[in-house]
Amino acid sequence: LPFPAQVGGSQMPVAVSGAVGLHFSSANAGFSAHFALNVGAAKILQHHGTDEQRAHVLPKLLSGEWCGTMCLSETHAGSSLTDIRTTAHPQPDGTYKIRGNKMWITAAENNFGGTIVHMVLAKLPGAPAGTKGISLFLVPKHALSFSEEGVSLGERNDVRLGGLNHKMGQTASVNAGELLFGEATGGATGHLVGEPNQGLHCMFIMMNELRFQVGLSGVGPALAGYLYSLQYARQRTQGRSPLCRDPSTPMVPIIEHSDVKRMLLLQKAYVEGALGLCMYTAGVI
Repeated sequence: LPFPAQVGGSQMPVAVSGAVGLHFSSANAGFSAHFALNVGAAKILQHHGTDEQRAHVLPKLLSGEWCGTMCLSETHAGSSLTDIRTTAHPQPDGTYKIRGNKMWITAAENNFGGTIVHMVLAKLPGAPAGTKGISLFLVPKHALSFSEEGVSLGERNDVRLGGLNHKMGQTASVNAGELLFGEATGGATGHLVGEPNQGLHCMFIMMNELRFQVGLSGVGPALAGYLYSLQYARQRTQGRSPLCRDPSTPMVPIIEHSDVKRMLLLQKAYVEGALGLCMYTAGVI
């Protein structure tokens, strides 16, 4: 919704996009995470992708034909991006060989679309130490072949799911305990996004988008819980008014009891307050 018409978007404000997405996260927060990641990956390509990537990969992400992921953290370093070890070696054809592992990757493996586009942080040979030496690469699940007619999928790339995180919630989205790049062949084929050593700058576009989407994914189930509670309280009958001493009178819906009203109002306040914060955030993105 918030993308330009030239790439298949509707040019809607982020607040409208968030309000629409709220319905999906209310219905199934885990499943909707796949498409929130698509938006983040597409925004990276919109601002930093090559002409080929913007023309051929971005529309596939927006249409939902392909899925996207965000690959930052590594098993030995956790969220400390200063210490990542994933490497990218340039090849004669302009691609890169990506070797390493990533962890906590939502939607790392699925068959919802034709392929998965992994946005991967890695280091080039001779790159500066720390975060100043990080570059960003598009590493597809299947090899990509670009032409004037468009983009086609080739053989399976060397990207494999090494293990799962067994989560308590959002089980409709796979979360990789370990996503392996180049384990079988020595390198998965990747494509540079943005300038060398500017990967973290590019990735912050997706990170900030996902921060907003994660907020909505918390509000969505809370909203669904409140609405189900409200419906149940209106339908469930039990007890009578404290002023009624006649046991032959019908029981009343529990929403008429003061403490149930208090609990419903507390739910309502939490949900509407959180949703208001999300919509305010959308207005300043």
